[in-house]
Amino acid sequence: MIKHWRTAANGLIAVALALTSCSSVRKMVSSGNPHPAGREGNEASAQTASDKDNESLTFLDDIDLQRDGKSSRHRGGAYHSPALPPEMNSGLATSLAVRTKYSQLLGVSATDIDNISLYNFIDDWWGTPYRYGGETRRGIDCSAFVQSLYAAVFGLASIPRTASEQYQDSKKIKKASHLQEGDLVFFRIRSRRISHVGVYLKNNKFVHASLSAGVTISDLSDPYWHRYYVAGGEPE
Repeated sequence: MIKHWRTAANGLIAVALALTSCSSVRKMVSSGNPHPAGREGNEASAQTASDKDNESLTFLDDIDLQRDGKSSRHRGGAYHSPALPPEMNSGLATSLAVRTKYSQLLGVSATDIDNISLYNFIDDWWGTPYRYGGETRRGIDCSAFVQSLYAAVFGLASIPRTASEQYQDSKKIKKASHLQEGDLVFFRIRSRRISHVGVYLKNNKFVHASLSAGVTISDLSDPYWHRYYVAGGEPE
């Protein structure tokens, strides 16, 4: 029975792929300079004026990926987000479109995008500008974004407010290879303290509120993020 269900689901995903005309990606750019953490004293100075926006992704059919575009948690540079076409904007079709969209951004199979609530949340906040101390859609910092995500997606409202406090309150995951979807990722960016935080997704990718691009997805293997990465964490 499960096998037949998976076959049917894969068929629906294939239809979504055809409808969105997004069967392959020409180029992905994950470079980009880092972004300050929420409410840390020296965060605002961490970003230099030379930071550049990341290049846009372009599908083979020349559709540009524009920046504007509750489930249980289990342990088990930045991309530009494409807007969903109107015909994929309801019910199951939307779920399949989200799977298709983020499977390409993360470089994984569409069937691996199984926490739809998480990716709907990311999609809803995508491109929200960074604002030091901000907590709303007018502007949000990295630790407030983590707070909001955990409350909305995982039902955990007790996450501390700042990146350093979130680090102190987490069970540490030293090896990046041990990270799983929903884990926190912490950075020290030109600071002795934890100054930035994001949420790990899949395939070395993490979502965060960045200074240059707002809420976006970046890659831990990017030289910049690799340089400043400290550890992962699972909220206690």
